[in-house]
Amino acid sequence: MAARRNAEVEPYGKVAKGLPSHQVSLVSLRVLQPRRTAGPVKTGSGSGFGVSQDGYIVTNYHVVAGCNTIQIAEGFTRTLAPVVAADKSNDLALLKADRVFESAAHISSIPLRLGEPVWAAGFPLNGILAPSINVTPGAVSSEAGISNTTTRVQITAPIQPGNSGGPLLTKNGSVAGVVVQSLSSVQVALALGGKIPQNVNFAIKASVLRDFLDSSHATIRSRPQARVRL
Repeated sequence: MAARRNAEVEPYGKVAKGLPSHQVSLVSLRVLQPRRTAGPVKTGSGSGFGVSQDGYIVTNYHVVAGCNTIQIAEGFTRTLAPVVAADKSNDLALLKADRVFESAAHISSIPLRLGEPVWAAGFPLNGILAPSINVTPGAVSSEAGISNTTTRVQITAPIQPGNSGGPLLTKNGSVAGVVVQSLSSVQVALALGGKIPQNVNFAIKASVLRDFLDSSHATIRSRPQARVRL
């Protein structure tokens, strides 16, 4: 299996005049569940991103729930990243790794608008797709989630297993959300008599992420980021 690599993501397209642009450090996560019976240890994967330059990482709670070991996969190197704060109801977790990121995410304070272009970034389908970062474009298709959940937005950017916990990026590279789930085609097809939904995906809003980080009581430090020329 090819080694998974972390990456720095720069914004795509031209940035509006006077609008600063940002970079974000993404990480590929490898999680191990406790052994309950004889046999191999169950493993999983997900994505995350640095919210500080001193090693704090955001991902989804469901990526790390029930796992006794969480690692950042960097080539053939594994760095432990234990959970330091979690919010099960909003599906967010904060990890802390003993490492330094080149850049920390700029979390947007501007709500996403209907039809706004966005990019989902992460490391989907571990062991199947290329080990490099995967970025997919899309747009905001609804300002609410399933059952009108106001903590999430609906997006058309395609996501796959392993995308969970990765950032949803705006045109200037700000984090506008955390990729969290796709609508289950099988479950909806069963409920609707065989009708299959297409490309219905969701992300946790940046405002929810900001509130989570504010309540985590973690000392998150980062240096100002330089503007990136496009």
